[in-house]
Amino acid sequence: MNQTPLVSVLMTSYNREKYISQAIESILEQTFSDFELIIVDDCSVDNTLKIAKEFAKKDKRIRIYNNTQNLGQFHNRNLAASYAKGLYLKYADSDDIIYKDTIAFMVESMLNYPEAALGICINNEKYNLKQPLLFDSKVAIKNHFLLGGFLFCGPSGTIIKKSAFKEVNGFEEYGMPSDNHLSLKLASKYPVVGFENNLFFWRQHEEQVFFQNKKNYYNIVN
Repeated sequence: MNQTPLVSVLMTSYNREKYISQAIESILEQTFSDFELIIVDDCSVDNTLKIAKEFAKKDKRIRIYNNTQNLGQFHNRNLAASYAKGLYLKYADSDDIIYKDTIAFMVESMLNYPEAALGICINNEKYNLKQPLLFDSKVAIKNHFLLGGFLFCGPSGTIIKKSAFKEVNGFEEYGMPSDNHLSLKLASKYPVVGFENNLFFWRQHEEQVFFQNKKNYYNIVN
């Protein structure tokens, strides 16, 4: 791909043969088309990589990378971002589904608010957003701590300006909260665009890190 895309869609994968086809298809079916899809496989031992390569044969916007050693979730997310050419980073987890108008909606919103570095689905009933809303950095941070996790959303529900991602040094490894830590770092420096909370399907299943950590927690406290 010679032309620089506006958006780099980043999909990291590890043993997601059950779900990755649907995840990739949800990106290729987007109404927004000015993107590259970067898939970085973290040494899967199932057919995940094979499935991804079959899609890459059919669509030149897809680039596949296969790690030589397992990096873990957030180091792999940083690596995926290092391959990106776009102005914006749009993470799409390999077991989630991004609804077909989502990227178009997110990009238009970010272009309308060029001062923002992070666009994020707001999971808070107080706001119940039906249209994008710009939050000043101080307001976003205040809302997060006083209104019950204003910025709690996984990477599939975010879009990030690549220059800001680099400025805050991307993800840091804090286990499962690492994605929320990145959102807080970005919000502490830049305004945030809030989106409604129904822009993607977050698939929950026993093989994901969130479910495993939750199960381990309940085993400990009980």
